[in-house]
Amino acid sequence: MEINPGRGNYVGYFLKTTWRKKLFEKKLLSTFHADFYTRPGPAVAEEVQYKSPTAEHYTYALFTRARDIDRGAGYRRQPGYDNRWRFWQIWNRKLPSGHFKTFVNDASDSFVESDYRLNLGETRLRDREIDVELALQKPSYTLKFNTEHVSTLNLRGNNYELERRLFPSITWLTYPLPLVKSRHPSVGRGWQVYGHAAAQSAYGRDAVNRPDGMLASGRMGGIFTMPVAGRLTSTIELTAENDFHKKELRTESTFNTPKTKTRLTLHQPWLNASLQAEVGYAREKLWENKSLAPPKGEIEHEIFTTLRSNLPHWKSSLATGLDLREGKSGLSDFLLQTRYSAGWINELASFVRYDPEAHRLQSLFSTASATFRPGFSAGLGFQTVHTDSEIQIQFTPSATFETLDKKYRASLAGFYDAKRHQLRTLSLSLSKAFRCVETSLKVSKSDKDFQINVGFQLSGYRASPDILRNADVNPSTGGAGSLPP
Repeated sequence: MEINPGRGNYVGYFLKTTWRKKLFEKKLLSTFHADFYTRPGPAVAEEVQYKSPTAEHYTYALFTRARDIDRGAGYRRQPGYDNRWRFWQIWNRKLPSGHFKTFVNDASDSFVESDYRLNLGETRLRDREIDVELALQKPSYTLKFNTEHVSTLNLRGNNYELERRLFPSITWLTYPLPLVKSRHPSVGRGWQVYGHAAAQSAYGRDAVNRPDGMLASGRMGGIFTMPVAGRLTSTIELTAENDFHKKELRTESTFNTPKTKTRLTLHQPWLNASLQAEVGYAREKLWENKSLAPPKGEIEHEIFTTLRSNLPHWKSSLATGLDLREGKSGLSDFLLQTRYSAGWINELASFVRYDPEAHRLQSLFSTASATFRPGFSAGLGFQTVHTDSEIQIQFTPSATFETLDKKYRASLAGFYDAKRHQLRTLSLSLSKAFRCVETSLKVSKSDKDFQINVGFQLSGYRASPDILRNADVNPSTGGAGSLPP
C-alpha cells in the first residue's frame, strides 16, 4: 500500500493511494490507484503486468470525471465535467514459429498525460497509436501481417491529425542467403555472394502524408564479400528498389519510383577483432525524379567511416560521413557513443550527435554512476537536445546510502530551456526505507504548477522487497499518473 498526500497549483490538494498485489506465483502484478484532487475531482486507474516465458503483457487504464479548469488563453476546457481517460497497452506473445504483438497508446486529450503524471519530464501526448502485428518466422524468411493507425498532435490547433494508416499490410523479408561461393571460402581466401529480397503490400496512407490508396514496395539485392589482404575484407552491396502508390483520388495518377542503392565497405579488424574499422561508399538514387525526390533523385551519396572498440571494460563507436550530393557537400553525420565500466565505476557513458546542416550540436546524453564504498553510491545524468524551437538541458543527480536494514535516497531532476532562458521543471525527492515501510518527500515545479508530495509505502511484515516497489516491472512511480516511459 502507498499513500501520497500533497498539494499542486493545478490540481489543488490531493491524496493518492496505491494498492499492489502479486498473483499466480508472482507472474501477475495488479496495481490499483484511487486518487482524489480538490480541483479536477477523483481519478481511478488500474495497472496489470503479466510476464511468463512465452508472453509479456502490460496494461494501464486511467479514468476521471474532471471538472472545468482554466488553463489560460487557448486551453480552457468546456464548462461542466469531462470524461478524461488514458489507455496504454503492450501485448507480446511468442509463438512456435513467430510472434504476436499489439501496442495501444491513446488518450482522451493531449493534456491528460501531464495532468496526472508525476514525471515532469513528460509533457503532452504527441502521438496516438494503435499497432497490431502477426509474424511468421522461418530460417530463411519472415512474413508479417500488421495494421497501424498513427495520429500526431498539431500544437497550433491542439488537435490530432492523421499521419499514417495502413490496413492491412503484408511484408515478406528474406535473410541474406548464400547463392554462390568459391571453391576455397576459408579465412583469407575465396569469396561468397549472398542474396536478399523484401516486398510489402498495403492499403492506406503512408508517412509521407499522401492520400489513401494502394501501397507496394519491392527490393532485391546481392552482397559480395571477398578478402583483400591479410585481415582486410571488402563487401559490395547492390540493391534495386521500387515503390508503387495508387492514389484513390481520380485527379491524381498512379506512379512508380524505382531506385537503386550501391554500397562498398572495407573492413579491417585489429587485436583479435577488439578494434574494427570500416570505410565505405554508398549511393541511393531515384531514377524517376518525382516531387518527393531531391535534385537528380539522389537520396544518399556519401563516403562513410566507422570505428568500433570492444575491449573488456570499454566499448565505443565513432561514425562519420561526407555528403557528396550537389549543394550539400560537407559533413553529413557525426555520431560518437562510448561506455566504460570497471572497478568502483559502475557506468560512464556518453552519446553525442552533431547536426551538420544546422552546424550545431544536436544532442548529448551522458550518464555516470559509481560506488564509492559498500552501501554508498551516486550518479549523475545530463542531456541536451537542440531543435529549432528550443534548447533542452536536463540534469538528474542522485545518491543512495544503504545499511543492513535501512536505505536513504536523494535525487534531483531539472529541465532548463536555454533558448527561452527559463527553468521549465525542477523536482527534488528524498526517501527513507526500513523493514516494511518507506517514506518519501517530493517537491516539484513545472512551469506554473507547483506540487508537494508526501508518500508512505507499506508492505507486509518481512515481505519481499519487490512487493514494496514495482520497479522490477514498471519503472514509473506515483499515483494514478504512473504511466510507462
